[in-house]
Amino acid sequence: MKTRLLKIICFILMPAFLHCSTAATFTLTDRSEISGKILGSDDEAVYIVTPEGRKKIARSGIHEIDHPGKPAMILGGALLAMGLSLMFATEQKECREDCSFPAPYDPIALATAVSGAGFFVGGAYMWRTSRVALGTPMAQEPKTVSFGFEFQYRF
Repeated sequence: MKTRLLKIICFILMPAFLHCSTAATFTLTDRSEISGKILGSDDEAVYIVTPEGRKKIARSGIHEIDHPGKPAMILGGALLAMGLSLMFATEQKECREDCSFPAPYDPIALATAVSGAGFFVGGAYMWRTSRVALGTPMAQEPKTVSFGFEFQYRF
């Protein structure tokens, strides 16, 4: 009984130690990969930010885009399903008729279901944000106009 409880607690705490990337991964036609946060796009290119700086990727060179958030959604869905099934399965097994006490695993099942829902919603938010950024038109950067004058302030 203690080993089962320990396994359940470890499974609940496992997502806290996992890291889900917030960057989209682009697989190019030459099978190389680039990861970065999507800033926007236009008809010809997608603009991203990587640790090396801003990059422009031609749409014709993109084979596939893997948006962030999918692992968190899968893990969250699994935790939510596990928590709900644990909640209903233990209640039926422990309490066949009229019972006024909760099943012993209800707090664990509730914690599992709530953490799963949190991971799912967080992953869905990251995935949706990345998809929306892909469709956002990239604003033109303002060009500086100097008219040949430069001012230097010295104090």
